[in-house]
Amino acid sequence: MNLKSAGIAVGTAVALTATGAAHAISATGKINGSAASFSFKDYLERDLRPEVGNGHVDENTLFFIKEQEVKGVQSWYIFFDPKCKATVHAEITFSNAITGRITSTQGLFDTNDDYGLDGIDYYSDTDKHTGLEKRDLKYTSYSGNTLTIHWKAGDPGDHMRVMTTPIPEPQTYLLMAMGLGALAFVARRRKPALK
Repeated sequence: MNLKSAGIAVGTAVALTATGAAHAISATGKINGSAASFSFKDYLERDLRPEVGNGHVDENTLFFIKEQEVKGVQSWYIFFDPKCKATVHAEITFSNAITGRITSTQGLFDTNDDYGLDGIDYYSDTDKHTGLEKRDLKYTSYSGNTLTIHWKAGDPGDHMRVMTTPIPEPQTYLLMAMGLGALAFVARRRKPALK
């Protein structure tokens, strides 16, 4: 394959990726040791949405909220607020790399205004213990775009904010593909003719 066709192939692959570009999140795991009961859902799709962090969600579901993108960082709010004390073990995969996390009650409270999503009522009492306890923090880690958690939760549940790098807009992919195409064209034009 010559450089020009390589540039076209790369450009096509990039363009195809751009058409489906969206922040995505998925998870596999167990709640109370049973994979059959594991549920991972977008909190915005829940019919009734009590205040996040007040201990009234009461559902054996690991929830996420895609929050705001601020200064090139996409925020995700992950929480588990079961009806009775329960354990969740999960691997959560994001479409982009994880760059950090906020796990303390005070840290969550301090970043609600910046990253919190309009339409979600976040509990504002910093004494409510909505972050992770030392035990849960010890079993929470991330590498690349995968977050691993092992939480033992009761009211008000375990909560954390995860930051990921944003996915470039489709226009960015298009410009990159055009640039690669132009480089391939210039390289082809400069290539000496073989005799």
